[in-house]
Amino acid sequence: ANRLDLMVGDDKYMLYEFPEGFLFPFYGTNYHAAMVHTDGNITFRGEDIVSTARDEQRFLSGFPRIAPLFADLDPTQGGTVRAEFNSTDRIMRFIWDNVPQYFKSGGKPGNTFSVSLFSNGNVHFGYGAISLTEAADGTEAVVGLSRGGSEPSKTVDLSESPTGVIEVGSESTYEKFPSNTFFDLSNKQLLFVVDEA
Repeated sequence: ANRLDLMVGDDKYMLYEFPEGFLFPFYGTNYHAAMVHTDGNITFRGEDIVSTARDEQRFLSGFPRIAPLFADLDPTQGGTVRAEFNSTDRIMRFIWDNVPQYFKSGGKPGNTFSVSLFSNGNVHFGYGAISLTEAADGTEAVVGLSRGGSEPSKTVDLSESPTGVIEVGSESTYEKFPSNTFFDLSNKQLLFVVDEA
């Protein structure tokens, strides 16, 4: 696997061009690059680095977005964000390794998770240990796929599927985790199977 450490700061992003020949179809458009954000998500067509709440409205209204853990994360306090391409299986993976939540005095435990993009449009989220605490704005995290532009959407309980397989049609599909709920995806695997037919 080709590995690339993405050097990014707090509330930052990096444009990542996919390896030659790899295209990722997402809600009807083929992409050859993604903007990889420190805040646990990737976007297409444009970046989103404002410091406002990582909430449902922002998740749905901006650019098309894939969010394994859309929360206020800060790799300047620890951990790494990196990219890997498995040329044999043609899988593009972005990994947030032990990246803590932003906290003014530092010292938060890290969060480890990844998103894998398959050339058929499927998306895999893998979680290690996740350690989130209450965000000041009351929103802890948003997880899922967004078409962007406030297009039709549906909320799902991502931990409900016994197989971890989430069927996705033409609408944004996600779960929001308010700060008073327990984040229940630690050490889980989710596979979003996309069928827009």
